[in-house]
Amino acid sequence: MSTFGGAPNPYGSGQPNEPHGSGGPQPADPYRGAGGTPPSSTDQGPYTHPAPGAAPSGSYSTPSSADQTYLRPGAYGSHGPYGAGYGGYPPLQNKQNSAGGWALGLGIASLLMCLVPVLSQLVAVAGIVTGVMGVKAASEGRADNRGMATTGIVLSAVALVLGIALVVGWAGWWTAMWRSVY
Repeated sequence: MSTFGGAPNPYGSGQPNEPHGSGGPQPADPYRGAGGTPPSSTDQGPYTHPAPGAAPSGSYSTPSSADQTYLRPGAYGSHGPYGAGYGGYPPLQNKQNSAGGWALGLGIASLLMCLVPVLSQLVAVAGIVTGVMGVKAASEGRADNRGMATTGIVLSAVALVLGIALVVGWAGWWTAMWRSVY
């Protein structure tokens, strides 16, 4: 017996033909025949493959009528109280909600920029146009965010009126200042 640092080696002598150091007789291979060669046919059932050169013992095309129960939908019963597994998200709907979202975003942006004379009016007009497109898409059933589109139209209209009023007020103030100086 080989030693490792004075102690016996628990893994055997380290010989390559001696697995796990057993050194004793090896158990017979349960998958081999008595002669050490595989039998002519190892077909053990409908899901195993025949041995090389052996003819298959059954038909491999379709199961018999007695085995059709696993193919029938609902053969395993209901899915239980919690529904089917892998529920996940519902399938995506092909909705065109982008116009309503853009209208709302442009309406908010035009309100925030209403002190910038020309840019805020251009953004407000774009918000009104995309809002009308969003409402039209919602009425045709292509979108489902009519409220966002309507809110975008209202915010853009308020920003447009406020922007025009500020431009007119600034123009009057500058005119009055200009006349008082000269």
